Amino acid sequence: MDNVVIDTNVLISATLFGGNPEKILDMAQEGRINLLISNEMLDEFKKVLHEKFDFSIIMAAQTASVIKEISTIITSGRKLSVIKQKESDNRILECAVAGSAQYIITGDTKHLLPLKKYRKIKILKPAQFLKLMEGDVIKFYRHMHMNQVDILNRKIGSPLFFLTDTKVKNRSDPFSHLRRSLESSAYA
Repeated sequence: MDNVVIDTNVLISATLFGGNPEKILDMAQEGRINLLISNEMLDEFKKVLHEKFDFSIIMAAQTASVIKEISTIITSGRKLSVIKQKESDNRILECAVAGSAQYIITGDTKHLLPLKKYRKIKILKPAQFLKLMEGDVIKFYRHMHMNQVDILNRKIGSPLFFLTDTKVKNRSDPFSHLRRSLESSAYA
């Protein structure tokens, strides 16, 4: 499971507007990714909800506690000063480094996204991350499909080439080879 840090702006978007940021939070809630967050990041999240979106202090704290429930709290002992223009963005990098994250998800086009990568941590927009995760799911299912083909090949003793080969001889009935194999085997 991938360790992922989500920038405050993406958390705000997920909470208030939905869309791709919300899909990423759903992935964390479903246990498909491990969401990493620090107390400093949660404090910034509450502050933005309160000051920019008129959440009461109580409502902002309750919203942050929901995020906290689906996250792993990371404590970073090391302060970074990679981003000089906006010191608070360094908290994102600190959390990612301390939590051994593979990804930082952000909409910050001024400071974080231009880095593209920090150490070995990829920095992506929400849509890029979701596309990457979708590709991983497709690769997983292809791998599972090929394993199932191998198992069937062993059971019936005949290669199921039409499931793996793009040059199928009889495209009108690609399963004819399987039917013939089954008819001539002990499984018929």
